Amino acid sequence: MIQNPSLRAKRSVTKQIHREPVSNAEIHENVVDQVYQQSVPNLINSLIRRSLLEKTDGLFFLQQIVMEYVTERFIL
Repeated sequence: MIQNPSLRAKRSVTKQIHREPVSNAEIHENVVDQVYQQSVPNLINSLIRRSLLEKTDGLFFLQQIVMEYVTERFIL
């Protein structure tokens, strides 16, 4: 069976998809690849600018429609 390399790479980036708001520290804990660890602040800001990630009371969460897409794309 041939596995899509980009899918394999996506799975190695994070441990899980959080459905509840998470702190910046929790995001850092769940980034597996050390290369991405250093990029987390820039990636968070990029997602916020694109309105894909929201921040309330110091916690981050995905828009509901984005969460549905991510769940379908990466989990199912």
